[in-house]
Amino acid sequence: MMLVVAVTNPINSMLSRVGMLLAYALAWSVTMWLCRKKKPLQLAVAVLPIAILIPFFLPGRAMDVARLQTDYLANLRSTNGAIYVWGAESARAVDCSGLPRLALRRAFLSQGLTTLNGGATRTYLYHWWNDASAKALGEGHLGYTIPLKTIGRIREMSYSELEPGDLAVTSSGAHILVYLGGEEWIQADPGVGHVAIFNGRRDKNPWFTSPVTTHRWAVFAGRNKRILHQTP
Repeated sequence: MMLVVAVTNPINSMLSRVGMLLAYALAWSVTMWLCRKKKPLQLAVAVLPIAILIPFFLPGRAMDVARLQTDYLANLRSTNGAIYVWGAESARAVDCSGLPRLALRRAFLSQGLTTLNGGATRTYLYHWWNDASAKALGEGHLGYTIPLKTIGRIREMSYSELEPGDLAVTSSGAHILVYLGGEEWIQADPGVGHVAIFNGRRDKNPWFTSPVTTHRWAVFAGRNKRILHQTP
């Protein structure tokens, strides 16, 4: 029951993260005990955690940041329609800062597993463990983001210096939106109640008239779209 709750719970907090790890450990321990009379099966269960952890201990190397950005944007769009729940970070429920964090984490994990890049999988784990609110992302929390020069209101400001995936954080730090390109923005909007894509020039949305600062994920700051991974 603990494992089911841990896996299905969309809230990402320190309590939920610790609870999930404890639930997995308890489920593994109980399964080991149930298999105590079947040694081959017990051995398979015993080595399962090692197999799961292997991708996180592989050597790290340069990540393909162009592919990472493509996956990140695809992950953002795939979450369109997910309901808004404060503190949530899952495909079915997410909040404003959880939306870009979840999309980027999934891109790290996908690249790490498909290319056997331990640096990417460790970065995924680091971002999962270290939460960040909209306000924190606007302040460069843990070096996640870097500030851009574009400021103002989404309705009026220039988009010429923005790249798809860049973040807009309200001056109050209460909300965050993600630029998709072509004047489109995606957000987990508490007013609408779900993740939605709007045109920043034409569509009516109160966040488009709020003062914002813009930011870029540090991993996308390299001009040549490739960076050397530094393990957190």
